[in-house]
Amino acid sequence: MPCFNSKSAWAAALFFLFIPIMAQSQIYRVARHAPSSHTEFSNEKEPAFLSGWELSASVLLSAGDIQDSAGWPVSEKMPGLRLRVLKEVFSTVSVGVEGQWLAAADCQTAYLDKVAKYSVAGIIKWTLTPDARPKLYLLFAGGVVFNRADWDFTAVPLNQDGALWAVGAGIEGQIARRWILRGEYRLSYEPSAWHNLALRAASNTRHEFAVGLSFLL
Repeated sequence: MPCFNSKSAWAAALFFLFIPIMAQSQIYRVARHAPSSHTEFSNEKEPAFLSGWELSASVLLSAGDIQDSAGWPVSEKMPGLRLRVLKEVFSTVSVGVEGQWLAAADCQTAYLDKVAKYSVAGIIKWTLTPDARPKLYLLFAGGVVFNRADWDFTAVPLNQDGALWAVGAGIEGQIARRWILRGEYRLSYEPSAWHNLALRAASNTRHEFAVGLSFLL
């Protein structure tokens, strides 16, 4: 049975309690004005065409214990960066790809110089409240993760690769016509998490919290 970090679990619970409150926000729709015979005198500009592409960058914190072979803590949290490209295929569904980089910020083992995780995944974004402001959405992702650790005993890094699956939820609000601010929580799962002679993960799951900006094309 997976071992969950208690602080991360409480943070996740607060996040999901926050979502229903935001979901009660006002519903809005774009006003449509009747055509005027004097449009040639209007100074208003037509809105620029949006192609349905979304580019986003997020900073994140991933929580999950990594231990050495003796059970001593190596890292409990890993900050990082996430880049994503999405294309809208339906009014509420977008698909795309993302890349993610994480590095241990609290590496507590002297013989380890660096512990990092890189991943590439396909992603599906499903908007639950397309006409609300802010919007709520779900995320589903699947891909591959590359675990890397540099240690003093050898010049060869300690590598371990495997599959990665994730499910999560987010909330986003438009701060300008082409800019969106969002917050996300995800639970990621690695079937083959670190478990070797030097390092092991206390759980196959990690909690991930992210804040980011998106630009609409």
